[in-house]
Amino acid sequence: MLDKIKKIEWQQLVSRREALLMRSITDNAGEYFYRAAGFHWPVKNVFRLSEGPLIYGDHCLANLSEIYQRGGVKLLSRFRQRLVCHVTRLDRLAHFLEKQECSSWPRRRLVYYAKKYHRYASCAHNFLTPLAVVDSYLSQVILDELPPAPEEKKREWLRTLTFPDRENSHMTEERSLYKLLQLFRKNRAAYRLRLAKHVEKFAWIGARGYWWDDAWTEKDIEIRLKELRAQKKNPARELRRIETQRRVIFQRAQALNRQLKITRQRILKTCISLAKEFAYLRTWRSDTIYSAGYFARNLFYEIARRARFPEDDVVYLTFIELMRMAKTGRAPVSKEEIRRRKQFYGEWYHEGKYYVFSGRTWKKRLRMIFSTHPDNKQFFGTVAYKGKMKGTVRIVRSTRDLSRVKRGDVMVAVMTFPNFISAMEKAAAFVTDEGGILCHASIVSREMGKPCIIGTKIATQVLKDGDRVEVDATKGIVKKIR
Repeated sequence: MLDKIKKIEWQQLVSRREALLMRSITDNAGEYFYRAAGFHWPVKNVFRLSEGPLIYGDHCLANLSEIYQRGGVKLLSRFRQRLVCHVTRLDRLAHFLEKQECSSWPRRRLVYYAKKYHRYASCAHNFLTPLAVVDSYLSQVILDELPPAPEEKKREWLRTLTFPDRENSHMTEERSLYKLLQLFRKNRAAYRLRLAKHVEKFAWIGARGYWWDDAWTEKDIEIRLKELRAQKKNPARELRRIETQRRVIFQRAQALNRQLKITRQRILKTCISLAKEFAYLRTWRSDTIYSAGYFARNLFYEIARRARFPEDDVVYLTFIELMRMAKTGRAPVSKEEIRRRKQFYGEWYHEGKYYVFSGRTWKKRLRMIFSTHPDNKQFFGTVAYKGKMKGTVRIVRSTRDLSRVKRGDVMVAVMTFPNFISAMEKAAAFVTDEGGILCHASIVSREMGKPCIIGTKIATQVLKDGDRVEVDATKGIVKKIR
């Protein structure tokens, strides 16, 4: 088995800490790809490690890029429509399940909805990986179509022109948080009611990746509010800042459109419009897919209860194992296997077959194949928002690390997500391994006006907590200074 894995030429795409229950849907969703996306994309090898890396083999990411190049704008437009359709369908099913009292259902109904959820989720999950490739492809097309100019100037134009028109959940939640802060100072009774509604609406943000125990609570929100009060944040002024920041970006985009006469260039105009839409959809689709698991979790818990299987261990099952448990009423794996999966799990989708590796022995073997440990004192990335800042590094790999980020720190992550907002509010700058101009870190940095360098590939491997760095987001350089 190890010899087969070593022979494959692997390429890491992103790194996301997701539960096995969710990953098993994504990695086995290939049979639904044509039905969902409307074109064929054969994937022979996908590997994941429980720490986060998502690794593809056999040049399949390059193959996907070639498909987009051949299909062009027409293919991307159809792809966008299908994305919205399938992700919305999953969202509606999840909200339906959230309102159901599953404990009164007969077993056949549990099985029916488990299968239905799996089918809808499999279609929706097919839109996770391709959007990273869409980002890269569209960015390059726009750069090629822009008028002649120095490369950095064209990239600055790209950042301005592709800022999304619509707000994602992270900005909606931030506005709601500042309104909560206003109520805290004015009306404590109204504040308690608003706090409960805030948690009801946004708790799922903390539970990304199907880690439902990390869902935000009232205590989590009050800790954030306490930090904002300690920073002497004026909620009215912060709300105005958010509005002003967005308005300034839109005004710059409008002025640039006129300056470059983009409305007269059909291909460029269409690609910019698509890029703006995908910049919004990239976060929206992952938010919706993650939240679907949170809203439907009572169905999964009920299946576990009837099999006398620990509810908290459901996330360490594959979805096929969950459906088997729904049908038989028996635990699908042993307690010892669950114990090993909690230590480590790796997954390999190989030519239509799916393997799960668990335990410390496999952790050591697979890390020897996939891990690298570069020792760079200076490295480069793509500028998402200009600026220059010195600060102390705080590595954020999961929500457990967010509280360690202090005001003025440089937040370093593989990628950022909406549940990282509490740390991003305090950080002075952001540096990420992954991401393109349409990614979450890129959009948030522009909204917050904070220096940001994305796509370094190695930041979380090179840097460690406590390092002092200079983030030069005018040149795209991160440099250790101590």
